[in-house]
Amino acid sequence: SAVRLANEPLLSLVLTCLRHQDDQKEQLLSSIHAQLQHYLTHARDHERSACNDTWQDDAAPEALQLRFSLAGGMFDAIRRSYQLTSDWAVLLTQLVAHQVVDAYNNSLCRSNLFTTLIDMLATLIHSTLADGGDDNNRKHYQNLMKKLKKEIGDRHGPSVQSVRQLLPLSKNTIIEVIACEPLGCLVDQKGNKITGFDSDKKQGLRLTDKQRVSSWELV
Repeated sequence: SAVRLANEPLLSLVLTCLRHQDDQKEQLLSSIHAQLQHYLTHARDHERSACNDTWQDDAAPEALQLRFSLAGGMFDAIRRSYQLTSDWAVLLTQLVAHQVVDAYNNSLCRSNLFTTLIDMLATLIHSTLADGGDDNNRKHYQNLMKKLKKEIGDRHGPSVQSVRQLLPLSKNTIIEVIACEPLGCLVDQKGNKITGFDSDKKQGLRLTDKQRVSSWELV
């Protein structure tokens, strides 16, 4: 878009000026984090007002894109600090959970903002373990997972599901699945169709019952 093209020289200038300026990077990241929190606060207030629609700001796509681009240009500074990694991972999850950034928002889809957010979140999550397999890193990872699971809670939807897929499966998760059986044909013990029987009947599947299985059985 024209707005995005206009932002590219600004991004290049800012990131060039910040090269080797770690203190300045952290200050700018803190400012961007606070600005994104501002959008999150508006979305939460909108939810509390019991509105059925999703909070939207016509200027949000371009404004969010600029801030994500700046944060992406300083991603190395975020990853070097566990505290920044945790803070940003939680914020990105909150932006999805409260639909500030949504996979099916047409304006945001055009800017690929949702995909960018998921990529950033996945990188932050995996980087907590990628730097080493010692007990300290595992502790950081486990603490981060607890925070992200708390933010998602029992929310559902395609966007939240994209975040949930980045989290580890719970050991005790029990899921109900619908069991089916073949209809209109005979099968052997291996499930292979036996030809020559009931061939004149309509074939398909018939629902039989619900079965409770562990999430690990579905992997």
